[in-house]
Amino acid sequence: MNTKINTASDTPNANDSVFVIEQLKYQATVGGKAGRFVDMVWDTEPMKNGAPRKELVLGVELEERDDSGQPFQVRQAFNFLPRGRGKTEFKKQMESFFGAPLTPAQLAGFSKASIVGKPVIVNYKTDHLGHVVFDKFTPVMPTQPPAA
Repeated sequence: MNTKINTASDTPNANDSVFVIEQLKYQATVGGKAGRFVDMVWDTEPMKNGAPRKELVLGVELEERDDSGQPFQVRQAFNFLPRGRGKTEFKKQMESFFGAPLTPAQLAGFSKASIVGKPVIVNYKTDHLGHVVFDKFTPVMPTQPPAA
């Protein structure tokens, strides 16, 4: 999802001194979309119902642009709570991206610097209900895994 922020002077109510955030939804289609990793952050804010959250979120800026020329940004979250499958799914996605199995030492040393700025293809597929959903990350070109 891409977020466009307008200052109050850009809005019809120019007397208000607030920012207006307009959500621009990215409509994914089946196939690969070129981009680059731009962020890797932990989201630990509790959910609306008060339940705990521990998600690792990877952000990708796509080459595809919106009507104003801004690149779309998409995010993929991995649930790292004890009952979540996020660790396994994250490892699977990074092995898909790097094209090789990752050792426990490589995973332990994984950091923002290991991925941010690297080109990537974000692949989408159709699920069993016919919805377009995230499938996997693949490299634009062969990419070296992080050092152990």
